Amino acid sequence: MRNIFFVAFVFALSFSGRVCAGNPVYSDKSLRNDAEKLLMEWVDTLLTYQCEGLHPALDGGFLCPACARIHGRIGDTVLPLMYLAHKTGDDKYLLAAKKLMKWMENVHRPDGSWMNDVHVSDWSGTTVFAAIALYEAVHYHGHLLDDSTCNHWKKQLLEAGEFMMKNPQMYSRRMQGNMKRLNNVNYSASVTYALQALGEMFNRPDFKEEARIVASDLKNFFTVNDFFLYGEGDVCDGERGRWEPDWHFRQQKSGQQHCPSSYYKTFERNIPFK
Repeated sequence: MRNIFFVAFVFALSFSGRVCAGNPVYSDKSLRNDAEKLLMEWVDTLLTYQCEGLHPALDGGFLCPACARIHGRIGDTVLPLMYLAHKTGDDKYLLAAKKLMKWMENVHRPDGSWMNDVHVSDWSGTTVFAAIALYEAVHYHGHLLDDSTCNHWKKQLLEAGEFMMKNPQMYSRRMQGNMKRLNNVNYSASVTYALQALGEMFNRPDFKEEARIVASDLKNFFTVNDFFLYGEGDVCDGERGRWEPDWHFRQQKSGQQHCPSSYYKTFERNIPFK
């Protein structure tokens, strides 16, 4: 799944300037063609794992060959599916996107959020990422949808926006309520874009104002010299009190947690701070 979004990132880079990777220098057209080719190859392979006719609870989902289950985060794939439907004109991608979002009803909650997984993790903070993917699918490729489907997806987007507004403990950079620590910084960075975009789509000034507040608070989490964004987890008792990286990179030394070198996530969206 992460590979697909890496290709999407590379594809986005192809729109501006020239990108250097080692010795080769790729022109916009060359890099974009390579990214589109790889994206189509991966998405076509992904479609071979989409369930159909096995069971109503499985239909439309992508069965993970490694875990033998369907992950709730597969909803993010609606964006590359809709992009390819637009790019190629092939209805198989559009149909796959509709089936996928129908399966996502299995992890959609009454409060407007999407759960991370079925029967494994009910964490719903990842709603912000699902909302961004669905928003861009509708915003850029929604003209491919029938009115009923488009309106339903927009309804879910509005509900997701309301959920983010009602759960600042997942996205805010301010300690409040019963919070024991701030959530990982990528959630805050992402919610600035999500709420700004949804605020524009639904004419909700309150969404955009919350995006501005979180973006302003994020200024305190940029490094002074190089403007990297940090804050993956809590501060740990390691060398120089660094912020810890992703859980995947945590190490054990002599039975104690060890903080490796600083780990940062870049913040690329330009939301006005004032």
